[in-house]
Amino acid sequence: MAAGFFISKTLGIVSIILGLGAVATIIALAVVYAQEKENNAASSLPSISSTSATTPSKGTPANVTNTTPLASTAAPANPWNNLRLPQSLIPEHYAVTLQPFLTPDTASGLYIFKGNSTVRFSCQNATDLILIHSKQLNYTQQSGFLVSLQGVNGSSPPPIANTWLETQTQYLVVQLQGQLEKGKSYELVSSFTGELADDLAGFYRSEYVENGVTRVVATTQMQAPDARKAFPCFDEPAMKASFSVTLIHSPGYTALSNMPVQSSMQQSIDGTTWNVTEFQTTPKMSTYLLAFIVSQFEAVEAMQDNVLIRIWGRPQAIAAGQGDYALSVTGPILKFFENHYNTTYPLPKSGECQGQKPAAAPKGGCAVLCCAVLCWRGGLCSPSYLHAFSYGNTVYDDLWTHLQKVVVEDKIQLPTTIKGIMDRWTLQMGFPMVTVDTKVGSIGQKHFLLDTESIVQRPSEFNYTWIVPVTWMRQQDAAGEIYWLSETSANNPEFVVAGTPNWLLLNINVTGYFRVNYDQDNWNKLLTQLDTNHQTIPVINRAQIIDDAFNLARAKHISVVLALNTTTYLGKEREYLPWSAALDNLGYFRLMFDRSEVYGPMQKYIQKQVTPLFQYFGNVTSNWTRLPDGLMEQYSEINAISTACTYGVPECGELAAALFNQWKQNSSNNPIPPNLRSSIYCSAIEMGSEEEWDFLWQMFKNATVVAEADKLRSALACSKEPWILTRYLQYCLDPTKIRKQDATSTINSIASNVVGQSLAWDFIRGNWKTLFSQYGGGSFSFSGLIQAVTQRFASEFELQQLERFKADNTDVGFGSGTRALEQALEKTQANIKWVAENKQTVLTWFETASS
Repeated sequence: MAAGFFISKTLGIVSIILGLGAVATIIALAVVYAQEKENNAASSLPSISSTSATTPSKGTPANVTNTTPLASTAAPANPWNNLRLPQSLIPEHYAVTLQPFLTPDTASGLYIFKGNSTVRFSCQNATDLILIHSKQLNYTQQSGFLVSLQGVNGSSPPPIANTWLETQTQYLVVQLQGQLEKGKSYELVSSFTGELADDLAGFYRSEYVENGVTRVVATTQMQAPDARKAFPCFDEPAMKASFSVTLIHSPGYTALSNMPVQSSMQQSIDGTTWNVTEFQTTPKMSTYLLAFIVSQFEAVEAMQDNVLIRIWGRPQAIAAGQGDYALSVTGPILKFFENHYNTTYPLPKSGECQGQKPAAAPKGGCAVLCCAVLCWRGGLCSPSYLHAFSYGNTVYDDLWTHLQKVVVEDKIQLPTTIKGIMDRWTLQMGFPMVTVDTKVGSIGQKHFLLDTESIVQRPSEFNYTWIVPVTWMRQQDAAGEIYWLSETSANNPEFVVAGTPNWLLLNINVTGYFRVNYDQDNWNKLLTQLDTNHQTIPVINRAQIIDDAFNLARAKHISVVLALNTTTYLGKEREYLPWSAALDNLGYFRLMFDRSEVYGPMQKYIQKQVTPLFQYFGNVTSNWTRLPDGLMEQYSEINAISTACTYGVPECGELAAALFNQWKQNSSNNPIPPNLRSSIYCSAIEMGSEEEWDFLWQMFKNATVVAEADKLRSALACSKEPWILTRYLQYCLDPTKIRKQDATSTINSIASNVVGQSLAWDFIRGNWKTLFSQYGGGSFSFSGLIQAVTQRFASEFELQQLERFKADNTDVGFGSGTRALEQALEKTQANIKWVAENKQTVLTWFETASS
């Protein structure tokens, strides 16, 4: 029986190995390069004279005019056409001064910033070429060049021969007349102007309204490759350096960055008084971690072991106590990770910046730095080698080496070295499907492919064979010892289960990263166990059985009927994970069939299965008046409400209408439990009229809490009225109604609505050029947009529409959606085939199961 399991040290090491392998595999599968089209060309920036008062760097000339050099069209073989930086130059330190102007420039109407930067770098290999990233920056010429170069500690740089910008690869190119010397350091000095655009990239502008007044904030989002939009830099994660930041800003504003303030003074520049705030130098870190903000935010603060913790936000939000919870939990979280990783927090302060429906908050000392940066982003990761590589770069073999030391010291028995095991997980695409035949005890592995007809074109030196740690149990026994599967096929007598109802279960508690398939007889026994006493099987394995079955059916290893049969016991299930696995997989069925005759029986079936769960939580929560005990129970309650309302359980609709009407009668007192608001809001809008929509729209406009505003905005997409959804789509083009950073998710929400899907698709097709020209600079995720509006496509007509859309907009381009568009074409073809093969079978099954 599955009462519990003892986790041995060997199993712990194996779990770490497989967990790391899973992460590496996911990253390997997910890496797709897509570059946004440049539409906010630097040439649109006004010509502005720089002032010596704004320049801390040596040798930067004052009062010179900004110019915009033309980008070259170099041959493909040239190094500036390579997307990756050469390793000949390594940055050591940046001194960056930036001056944002938070009112529009009178000549151009644009918000701008001025800046200058000095980057010190060391030469690793002699070279006559400097490549440094730069995006949408106008440079002030220095002696006829975009930059100047000077020596450090006696080094003598060669003269500059030429400088230019490569807009396609986002490089500032410096061609020298001679070579830089290996082992010597140099400084590259630049002065520039950039647009403080509202595009959520680099150094950008954000706005919020307080007391009827629009406030402007200058803030940053450097991740992933947008530090180059704030200042010229070696903008790759491995190119770590320290940073000294100075911000010049208007009095009445506060400047924040990763580090505490070192000095602050007022200075007259061109007859105007400015504050000059200089920050302490950061530790060595990647460019994407640099953060700064100029705002009128206020803060609440506390000390945690000599670390100053501040939560910044709009004055009204802070006064209303909206920063108090973050302040109360940041210190304990920080302490937890310090203890967990045996590493002291490396900075003297931690902070979080909270705006109204904000874009990305700054990182480091001005973001939720307490865990993510400490454990990963700052270069400190994995306790076994955390101190050895702090603030440095690592390769995967470094981790294997440190784990191997533990294996040797503790005399842990493994089939081969850590590297020998892990190379098969990190250097091969995907993961295996393990198949066992319980009649004879045979076990084998095969590369799992969702599309069995696809051809794997990337070869593997391991022939797509993994070393798989297989944990297992039988119904009448405790868990057995780990079985290592290292060949494509093998035999284990312990995997033979004779008689009824004895069954075999592999991958106990899902400690391994692989799918499991069984012989039909064992599948039937597991299904019988779920139906008679599902709690005998560990909860996470109940989820695994469902998820594996649906994915195996998609790959045609088992029938779709078998996959659907794994859900028949759910009327008795109260746990979150199995329900989540079922709903995730049935979500694909809904997308394929909610516009067909299949959906009626499917809806009845899910109503039948979820109603006991809905009623259970109604009782547990005393008719939805209190929270369930425990986090997973709360997740399960949210699932119950969401599923019941989505699939039209009458009691859920009645609950939603009653709570929503109470709120309408007294809009200052929302009676809907916070955990249930997304579902209740959506259900009320779905069943309601224009009156309900207009009420929720007003609540959205009045919302001051970001999470609440997001729930309201998403729920407004649930209307079944086409004209309301069409109007809402138009709002997405008006930043005074829907902020640019929210436009994508709003359209995606409308597209997820079966009524709104075709409207959103028509909207995207009709407005593609406008969307691309206005949002192409980085704030708009065209990849997610294309995925959302095409996720239901499963007919030849829709495929033709998609192909026409591609052809009609080739001249405009698709930016980050280029790859997504190709994937949408492939998925549509796959959907057409899947529906043709399974529609009648699925219809028959739901008709039978719902009766």
